[in-house]
Amino acid sequence: GTPTNRPAHMGIPRKLIEENHKMKSQNFTSFNKGQAGLSLIELLFSIAIVAVVLTVAVVAYNNVTGKNNALTEGRNIITLQGNVKTMVPNPNYTGITEALVVQAGNVPSNMINAAGTGISNAWGGAVTIASADVNGGTANGFTITYPSVPRQECNNIVTSVGDAFQVISVGGTAVKDDFAATPVALTTAATVTNCDNTSNTVVLTTAG
Repeated sequence: GTPTNRPAHMGIPRKLIEENHKMKSQNFTSFNKGQAGLSLIELLFSIAIVAVVLTVAVVAYNNVTGKNNALTEGRNIITLQGNVKTMVPNPNYTGITEALVVQAGNVPSNMINAAGTGISNAWGGAVTIASADVNGGTANGFTITYPSVPRQECNNIVTSVGDAFQVISVGGTAVKDDFAATPVALTTAATVTNCDNTSNTVVLTTAG
């Protein structure tokens, strides 16, 4: 008679068919798990890369900001020094204060504090100006005291204004002193060593 079309699996033991289906199902599940695992690893890897990029960007931004602040403050210091010397041509700096310099209009506008009566630097430190007895004289000089200066900015500021001042101290230690029995020359090593604090106080002394 005419052959009957039968499904391909007819004649194959049912048990073999079930085992074949079971193996296919297990392989499919394993493949999906592998794909899920790979996606998680890729996600973690991507997050790690983004974190590294952000860290580098923040560090670079802070470095640029720090250098800009140091440059601005260096110019402010030189301006203050020149303005105070112009106010007192004698020179006799008795009674000179930062408030008096502000009142005379001799402070850069970006340094005047919120009250309008004092001076602040870029890091919120209260800048003071006072008379100083220099090299045996009386009130023949003055100091500009800069507190709260960060490490790197301290290095940059001291280096940039070093030639304009006869005496410079950082944290109470002289890194330059033209009037000492043995003059102290300003060096990079001394500046870096004494500026090696999170926050530094720099005192700049002008004579005459």
